Amino acid sequence: MTPKTKLELTWPGEKSARRGASFWGMKMRYETLGTDIPPAEVTNVSQHGFWILLEAEELFLPFAEFPWFRDVAIGKILHIELPSPNHLYWPELDIDLAVESIRHPERFPLVSQVGP
Repeated sequence: MTPKTKLELTWPGEKSARRGASFWGMKMRYETLGTDIPPAEVTNVSQHGFWILLEAEELFLPFAEFPWFRDVAIGKILHIELPSPNHLYWPELDIDLAVESIRHPERFPLVSQVGP
């Protein structure tokens, strides 16, 4: 993740406790403001499944194809990690998914049967 930056301008004659670059007598300073959006984020949950924003791509996980999530508290679904670029992990549920299995579930026919 790339941190966001803030540009601060100080005109000649103004006092600033911070140091920075100078351009025609104007002082400039960059400041780090935190981090960008996490690389994987659950953006919406419905009765049919949920959406994940994975960098610039939005993926839908229907409960019919990913039944492990169907009866889980939303807070546990929201806690998602991206340990590697092609691997999603829900630590509270101990569920690992390959990103490719979400993009092309038909290529991964083995689906867990959730017991009664």
